[in-house]
Amino acid sequence: MSYVEADFSMSAENVVRILDRIASKRGKPNTIRVDNGPEYISKAFVGWHNKEGISYAQIGRYETKERTT
Repeated sequence: MSYVEADFSMSAENVVRILDRIASKRGKPNTIRVDNGPEYISKAFVGWHNKEGISYAQIGRYETKERTT
């Protein structure tokens, strides 16, 4: 079953809960690519990816905007 959760703002705890649910169904990724949002630089997210052994890569500050043109 595929699903997407979208919201205007998500807490780090919600992001971790959603990622745990996805990982339990599809397996853990090697790397997660994220922006610099507060939920991705929080202690909850950093602790989660360290505990799970998942590396993360932050996109550049303007990289998303550059790809849309």
